[in-house]
Amino acid sequence: MPTLSLDSVYLAYFASHIPITMAVDLMPLLPTRLIPQPLLALNAFLTNTLGDPLMLIGHTRTDLTWFRALLACELVLQLPFFFYAVWALWNSCPRRHLPLLVYGVHVSTTMAPVLGTLAFGDIDRSRNERLALGAMYLPYLLVPLIMAARLAILAGVFSSCALADTPSTDGLQNTDCISSSSSSSSSSLYAAKVEVKHAKLFSIDYHDTYKVVNNLSTNTTYVLYQCGSNKPTVEDADAFIPIPVGSAAAWSTSAAMFIEALGVQDRVKNLGTAPSIVSACLQELLEDVIKPFDEGNATSTDEQEQSNDVVFNMPAGEDLNATNTVLSSEYLESSALGRSEWIKFFAAFFNAEERANDAFDSIDSNYACFAKKADEEYDDLRPVVAWTSYAAPTEYNNNTAYWQISFADYKYDIVRDAGARMLNTTGAQATMFSSAPPFLDALEDVDIVIDESFVGYSYDELLKNYGIKDASKSSYSWVSASRVFRPDRLQSTAGGLDWFEAPVAFADALLQDLIGVVHPKFVKDGYQPIWFRNLADNEPVVVVAAANCTNMYAQREDPAKSCSSLSFQEANPDDSVYDGVDENQTEDLIYDLSKSEIINESGAGSDTSGSSQLAAVTIGTSCVVALAGLFAAL
Repeated sequence: MPTLSLDSVYLAYFASHIPITMAVDLMPLLPTRLIPQPLLALNAFLTNTLGDPLMLIGHTRTDLTWFRALLACELVLQLPFFFYAVWALWNSCPRRHLPLLVYGVHVSTTMAPVLGTLAFGDIDRSRNERLALGAMYLPYLLVPLIMAARLAILAGVFSSCALADTPSTDGLQNTDCISSSSSSSSSSLYAAKVEVKHAKLFSIDYHDTYKVVNNLSTNTTYVLYQCGSNKPTVEDADAFIPIPVGSAAAWSTSAAMFIEALGVQDRVKNLGTAPSIVSACLQELLEDVIKPFDEGNATSTDEQEQSNDVVFNMPAGEDLNATNTVLSSEYLESSALGRSEWIKFFAAFFNAEERANDAFDSIDSNYACFAKKADEEYDDLRPVVAWTSYAAPTEYNNNTAYWQISFADYKYDIVRDAGARMLNTTGAQATMFSSAPPFLDALEDVDIVIDESFVGYSYDELLKNYGIKDASKSSYSWVSASRVFRPDRLQSTAGGLDWFEAPVAFADALLQDLIGVVHPKFVKDGYQPIWFRNLADNEPVVVVAAANCTNMYAQREDPAKSCSSLSFQEANPDDSVYDGVDENQTEDLIYDLSKSEIINESGAGSDTSGSSQLAAVTIGTSCVVALAGLFAAL
């Protein structure tokens, strides 16, 4: 069934057109004796009461021969198509776009002489009667015209000589299957290989006709063998998957982002947590091509999963026993670059190693440049950053509120690389407090707070949740200097956060953004963060919609600026943004937990504000045909 979009309008249009064609439009083609009396009465109402000069029955006016020819086309060509269109739109068939485009162009053209005759033809009708008749026929021009224009735009007809939304094969190796006889060749099929540099939780081993991909976090092994080759013998493998995969599904938004970063989203059939997806082009595909998982129906979801070659899921996800399930653990990596390097993990399934290497090498070098410049410019002026969150009482925490400070490994690294210091709760990955006062005590010498709560989206709400009654009387520098941020600037229309998508895949953009938070004037004209918004300054969220997509099948571009093209500005200690910041301090701010009442310390390897919140957001979470390719085929 179609989603609430233009497809719903098209469905109503075609469904209503079937009885209108059979009961009204075809009557002038039939002898009067064959027309039932009720339809004769309806025709009389149209021609006599409404004054329609084109729908006369039994007349032999030669000046209307052209109109009857159009009606004959409607009978022979359009009426059968109406039934197909209703079926295709109801089932969201991805192959519907080309026929709808052809229909839209055809009918828009045929309606021009009809409306021209009613407006300017030699018919004995008043101006008001002509306007009324034009209004009656106008929808049959507008709907096909909108249909044709929209599908032409989606196909990139107006953007360039090349069809913009045609999936590219550049950077993909061995896109075709091989014969079983050639699988015994001693030469490797995979000229482009990946080398893992920063990630600690996956590995890939290459063989002549297959790859062995290991998720070291979950201790799972996936054997990817070239389609057409003999299935290899690998002991203790969790799944054998022919590659390149032709259809894929993803439950997490970060997995979907990696797929888009590789430019292979044309292979995706199903996505989980669809309303949470922020990517404009994935939203566009969800309207026209990709189907969301039917998360309320276990049977339907199982069928959707089994219809794909591979289903990417998270270790904490549901239904992990399917034979085509592949677990990814990018969110558990200890560094931002390690998280982003999982693009290579996903690339192996699509034979897209060349694309992955190019993308990650650019991210890696850009990240190193940002880190180097930040270290050089801001080594003697490093604000203290705390990643915090508040959990309101719910049934999931025994109706007991708690406050938390996160010290996840990847946050530590990227804060240091951004030219700042981290509030360190003596090495714990996350510390939870049972009340606000000790939590605030820990934030006493903090300069910048980054709040990751899932409640309290305004500054006033945050202050209330943190137990601060009057900001004007607060002694905390992060309050007095208005340096309270949330990573929720970019959102979907349903409130999904891009924080769980693009920053995972693009570590250099994340570092750039954090530098912009810590040192907001690091570039001459100031910096507007991509994901962070200043709550104290009441900065608004930015909602990303499908209309923002320009090319559904293009590789997702890295949102980071080129570091080498930027001239970093030296920090001015007298600037108000550095009020309260201790100069010439480079070590982390250590807070002694022994003087506070805490609930627990999460040990190394877990981040309850990052990884498990990410899991909480993302869990619960037809073939794709390129529109431009279809248009080109036409």
